[in-house]
Amino acid sequence: MDLAEKFKVTMEVMKLGVSELAELANRSVNNISEIRLGKTNTSIQTLGELLEVAERARPGFVNRFCQEVSGNVFFSSDSLDQIISELSQEQKSMLLMSLAVNLDAKDLTPAKSQKFRA
Repeated sequence: MDLAEKFKVTMEVMKLGVSELAELANRSVNNISEIRLGKTNTSIQTLGELLEVAERARPGFVNRFCQEVSGNVFFSSDSLDQIISELSQEQKSMLLMSLAVNLDAKDLTPAKSQKFRA
């Protein structure tokens, strides 16, 4: 996966649309689309400018992009909370059952657990 694809994935994950980025970066929608699709040679300077604009629009954008580039994508507790909140009740039940099956009793000791929320 090249930088353009990683930028595109980051935009999708961070819910930053082409039109919004184009407006904020003072660029055409077509230009942003071409950059996302890797149809144009993008300079490091242009990429840096777009990353700065994207970071202002979606704090954490640069961090997520760097994770995509490095291949070390991880989730913060806030992003996991958001993902879980968007699951249906059936999906939440399946997730809970899967976690219960895969947890050992030793994993539930106070020293190992951080916090539980209702």
